[in-house]
Amino acid sequence: MRKGIWLIWIVFSVALVTGLAYLLFFADDKNALLIGEATHGHHQIEMACEACHTSSFGGPEVLQDACVGCHQEE
Repeated sequence: MRKGIWLIWIVFSVALVTGLAYLLFFADDKNALLIGEATHGHHQIEMACEACHTSSFGGPEVLQDACVGCHQEE
């Protein structure tokens, strides 16, 4: 019985990781990754993730730098 549970868990985990990897790297439509609707002023970049996420492992300071890059005069 324990082997069956582990097998189900492994198959589920592999399927989940494969689906997320496809979504991140190959899918054209990445709407599932958005946390909500983009504001009116940001709708044009909602599918251009690299516009804000300039570093893969950057923290809040990297996102802040991206915001300042567009909104420096504000």
